Amino acid sequence: MRGHTKHSRRFGAAWSLVLPALLVLVAGPGCELPDPLTLPKNAPSNHPWKLNFGPRAVNMAVGEEVQLTFDPRTIDGTPIPLSELPPITYTTTNPDVKVDANGRLTSTRALSSVNITATMLSPDSTWKLFEQIRVRIEAAPYAVPSFKMELSRPSPVPANRGPSYSAFVETAPGDTVWPLTSYETDAPPTIYYMSIPSWGAGSIRGLGHVKVVGTSYIFGTLYRDSVDFEILYPDSTSLTIWRGTTYMDPSPSFMARTDQTILKGGKVTFINSNPTLPCSVVFDDEANVVGGNIAVVPASPGKAVTFPNTGKFTYKTSFGATGTITVVDWPAQP
Repeated sequence: MRGHTKHSRRFGAAWSLVLPALLVLVAGPGCELPDPLTLPKNAPSNHPWKLNFGPRAVNMAVGEEVQLTFDPRTIDGTPIPLSELPPITYTTTNPDVKVDANGRLTSTRALSSVNITATMLSPDSTWKLFEQIRVRIEAAPYAVPSFKMELSRPSPVPANRGPSYSAFVETAPGDTVWPLTSYETDAPPTIYYMSIPSWGAGSIRGLGHVKVVGTSYIFGTLYRDSVDFEILYPDSTSLTIWRGTTYMDPSPSFMARTDQTILKGGKVTFINSNPTLPCSVVFDDEANVVGGNIAVVPASPGKAVTFPNTGKFTYKTSFGATGTITVVDWPAQP
């Protein structure tokens, strides 16, 4: 997790960083970061943007010493020597875990999870940059013969059934450990968005290929592995009929979305969220829609219809909305 506040005059003319949800943010790893960030046009190009504080996921033993690292960058990725920037201070969520002024991390007891925040504050206190890592302290080191990642379901995956993933160490046959791990992807956020690096799942936003890399520092060694998966159209989805206004009874209905594309054999659930006006749905090709026409669309959880064949299936509602369900085949398996 990283945060940013306003800029320093040290780096040029006055300007402000516009970072919703990140201004003066000092919350834990549960915070969701916004989509790709940009500086205002008049921001100086050499302003520090990321500390690249690491390792982001640390697994260490009591008595072990871990050297924390930094690789400061501008927003365009240009390196900035740490010596040219203000000093860094550290805070931890447990007093038994300490970081000295030189970034050496130690702990006097075993702990399942501790957050460490590194903060850089400008000399005139007009901007602040901070990032956070997670640390687990074991009572003693365990063997790490291999470090692997696995998916919760095989690829390809329907968009509504996005997989989770986890990194693990099999210390001995039948003995598995799941170390703290930081995950990242180079997939564009329009396809797959990872808001929290420590979570083994992201948000599917589009179709395409996704590669997720897991990195974990375990007892002095940095381990990496990755998983790949392909995102397909969903195999089930829903269409909702909404109430148009609270000032009329009955109220007109509307649909914010009328068309959907799903995989062969998938389902579309129709839901009427306008209790003041009953609604029906009629398909032009009822013979290829299992569950067929819906005389009265119920409220949530609604009524599902299934599409066993590929093609385009149009429908109309009793209040005038029309739409098309496009059904596509699953890709051929190698």
